[in-house]
Amino acid sequence: MASVGKKFAVFAAFWVLFCAVSYAAEPPVEHSFPTQLHLVSGGVLRNATAVRFTPDSVVVKHAGGIDPVKFTQIVPEDRLEVYFMMQKANQEKYDADVAARKPRSISGQVFVTTNGNGAYKFSEAKVIAYPLDELDAAQNAVATALNLSKSKSVSARTLAWVDHLKSVTPVQATQTDGDGLFTLSLPNSRPIFVLCYASRRLLNGEVESHLWAVPVSGDKVVLGSENQL
Repeated sequence: MASVGKKFAVFAAFWVLFCAVSYAAEPPVEHSFPTQLHLVSGGVLRNATAVRFTPDSVVVKHAGGIDPVKFTQIVPEDRLEVYFMMQKANQEKYDADVAARKPRSISGQVFVTTNGNGAYKFSEAKVIAYPLDELDAAQNAVATALNLSKSKSVSARTLAWVDHLKSVTPVQATQTDGDGLFTLSLPNSRPIFVLCYASRRLLNGEVESHLWAVPVSGDKVVLGSENQL
């Protein structure tokens, strides 16, 4: 009897192992938005892709155009795939929102290369961070303002930037230290560009001005001779 029990235990252990291996070897189910979206009415939306989801429908781009489609208008088999894709889209949006709320620190330096004297590092230069999605509109507005004023000076360019951005809420602002170094402590990780204006008085008494409007992709940015406006 003990022998039978031992054999059963061995068989049971083998069966659990077999099931575990079989399950692990099974590939995950891949879900995708139906490229041929079948409707309850009998119609088919060909070359279909999802543009966006709402709580009770999906906006579909297809061979015939772009149309909102209620979930109840889609046949059950295709509707299930649409639900899976809506869940995936919602998860991706949630993950992006969480990532965007994470604080971010950016360090940089403001300097220009001088003839024979190395680099001049600007102290007390103001560095302002703005949302990156405001950059294109600002560049277009500045170009228009400069064409109207017919001036290409740094002062005119700076005034055009400030005039346009006065209605845009900055993300953060800071000043450089004695070595031209600065740090921006941002409330989230949304993309930004930095605007900076700096000037220095030359030995001959003239004032030399510099202007930067630079997109920031990482956690460091250099405002130097190569990327000034």
